[in-house]
Amino acid sequence: MTRDDGTALSFEAARAAVQANPNKVFQGRAGPYPLPTKLNPMVVIVVWGGQNDLWNCSGVLCADYRPSTQAASNYFGSIPGVIEIACSSSHGHMWPQINTQAFNRWALTTLASHPKGTAASGFKLTPPPKGYSCKIGPYTDHY
Repeated sequence: MTRDDGTALSFEAARAAVQANPNKVFQGRAGPYPLPTKLNPMVVIVVWGGQNDLWNCSGVLCADYRPSTQAASNYFGSIPGVIEIACSSSHGHMWPQINTQAFNRWALTTLASHPKGTAASGFKLTPPPKGYSCKIGPYTDHY
């Protein structure tokens, strides 16, 4: 992630920045700079694997997906016409492992029910499978 001027933040500084300001839209280093303020209408599902959604590199924490899912959720949730669905669970950092097939069907049905380019006003979120909490709009359960 970067500061507002595009200069890179260290891993620890980026984690602290999101934690200190969980509602801010942060610029990432992997995406375009600056981030587009307009996207085509679409549905985006962002999934956080809970408190253990971390990745260790040779025993050293090298990725914490709580701040990155918060930042992605804030960004997509800030774009008019984008339906951002924030889902949380407790499966850690991997594809959802709780009720996997039910989650896959739910996600596919959710995306297919609202084809890209369809107006956001017609979208209705159906309940996710057991083990997941999902809502329309940015995360509010991270910090």
